[in-house]
Amino acid sequence: MDALVFQLLLKLSSAKELVAKLHLDLQTDVWMLKYYDPIKIIIEMDELLGKCRSYLQEQESLVRELQHLMQNIIELHLATTSTLAPMDLD
Repeated sequence: MDALVFQLLLKLSSAKELVAKLHLDLQTDVWMLKYYDPIKIIIEMDELLGKCRSYLQEQESLVRELQHLMQNIIELHLATTSTLAPMDLD
């Protein structure tokens, strides 16, 4: 019986600690919302989006260059194979 009471007290203590932690987390979140400048967040996000756009444009440019290179290779291959005379095996 004493062991059961002890386990219940441990669980109650753990629950109190959890509630205290959640309360502290909630206070921190409220403080951040109250005191952190949302305009600053928006500006930082806009800068990040600009960097993402630049990166995507660079990648799109690279893809276009690779497509152009592949097309040149295909055209060169076709030009080379079509100008070769068939071998006379007779």
